[in-house]
Amino acid sequence: PHNLKQYDNGWVVTKVNEYPSFCLRIRDLIHLKKDETMIVKNKMISKWVEDLRRYPKEIIALEDYSNLRKRLMEKLCVNILPDRLSNEVIAELGLLEKDSSIFKDTVENWVLETCVNPCWGADSPGWCHLKSMVNFHLKEELANLHPYLSDLLKKKKALWINSSVGKVQDSYKWFFQDPVNNSKMLLVLDLIGAYPKDFKDEILFRYNIKLTSLIVNLEDILERVAPLDSNKEVVEYLNDQVMIYWKKILKGKAISLSDIISQMSGRLERE
Repeated sequence: PHNLKQYDNGWVVTKVNEYPSFCLRIRDLIHLKKDETMIVKNKMISKWVEDLRRYPKEIIALEDYSNLRKRLMEKLCVNILPDRLSNEVIAELGLLEKDSSIFKDTVENWVLETCVNPCWGADSPGWCHLKSMVNFHLKEELANLHPYLSDLLKKKKALWINSSVGKVQDSYKWFFQDPVNNSKMLLVLDLIGAYPKDFKDEILFRYNIKLTSLIVNLEDILERVAPLDSNKEVVEYLNDQVMIYWKKILKGKAISLSDIISQMSGRLERE
């Protein structure tokens, strides 16, 4: 509104010539009785904004962002913060409102745990942790992340890959090539792993994967991370496919009850 720029945490005012638009927006918000965050990144405008203190705090609450690093250090009881964790980043991520009681070791880990998910705060790679990453990507999306968080995620991925060895390292490398798709593929195998190979290959084709071309053994990974959490898209797709599969099978050759049961995971409604 009024030609102001919008950011994740509110509207941003950076230039002196944006001050009239800023004032008009404030007027509109008061009239509409609407809550909204306005971030001022201009020293001159910051001085003018002090005039707004005449309003009750219930209407306009002013927050000084110039000492957020100091306040965050006090909140976390630490003597130093990462250089890139500026006052601006602290404000944009809303870190002063995050839960400090879960702070354990490093500020960066705490930021990841509170802003993304606890599984991203881990330092030690392993099968249990890889399982938590698979489950995370089955349930969450990493869309429109703040640049600071994106950089921390890249740093974590490199740490887990470089500090692991053997099959664990190969599995992390493979998984992070396409974590969203690969997590769904592992769930597919978790749910229909006992079905015939031809049927599984047909399903996996949806995810553009040929098992023979992989650098890792998916069955080997699955053995260590299953059972996995559910994913609506995968489950709905598999429900349709297994229903078609069983209709064909039951119309054709005779099949024993034990053979039927041995293929089913028991986690798909259409089974």
